[in-house]
Amino acid sequence: MVAQGLSGEGPMMDIGDYPVAQRFTYNAARSSQSLSTFYNMMTQGEGLNKWFWSQFTDDARSFHSAANTYKDMLDAGGENSVIASDFLNRINPDQRVFAILSEDFGRRQSKYRNLHPMINASEGVKVTNAIMKEVVSGTLVQDKDKKFEEKKPLDREQMRFARNELGHIRKGLAQNALQIMAVDGWRDQKLMDVDARLKVLKEGAPEVYTELMRRLKKEKVQEGAHLAKVWPKVKERVEASRKDADLGDLYGPIVGE
Repeated sequence: MVAQGLSGEGPMMDIGDYPVAQRFTYNAARSSQSLSTFYNMMTQGEGLNKWFWSQFTDDARSFHSAANTYKDMLDAGGENSVIASDFLNRINPDQRVFAILSEDFGRRQSKYRNLHPMINASEGVKVTNAIMKEVVSGTLVQDKDKKFEEKKPLDREQMRFARNELGHIRKGLAQNALQIMAVDGWRDQKLMDVDARLKVLKEGAPEVYTELMRRLKKEKVQEGAHLAKVWPKVKERVEASRKDADLGDLYGPIVGE
């Protein structure tokens, strides 16, 4: 039996027949300019294993593509809103929770988005990348969100020290996300102690540490060990209730606190 469309006239279109879905099918890597910049910065090396960042980037891109497709379907309205729900049911659970948290959790609930390990890692790595660029340039921008920024010159020793520790911190944030989500090749790894690296950064480059922590707190980047504990419950609740999921009791400490 051929399924009927919502109007009752003719067969229901397959998800792949919709223009919005086609953009996902044929261009899964679609993302915003800022997100593309994030990907490019991660693969520039900075002494990190390029293969690792390539793997992490591919995973991150698939999550963001799913969320973008879901958003486009919702924005289109009409039959596409029904197809959006069907689309969610077809993607894997981790991507489904990512899409729901990204698009259905509005401003008042936005902090709960970081309860998804991949969203949390993406925010943390973007913040760390931005600090890394400043460290490499030799000038740290302090209190960046204030009307009058303060620029702090860094000497060579501070630059070398901070660059090394920032590299470990951002890789730890990314690797922990893969471990928490039990991605093949990472599920059996131990969580990296990002807090320990932050303490080392504080000792050797306190001003870089203070600015990094300010930005991580602003973006509400969650602590890895906490995410590892609550992620199964986050996924279970979002799967069951979607945008109505109550996540208040699962929100935890900011990394480094």
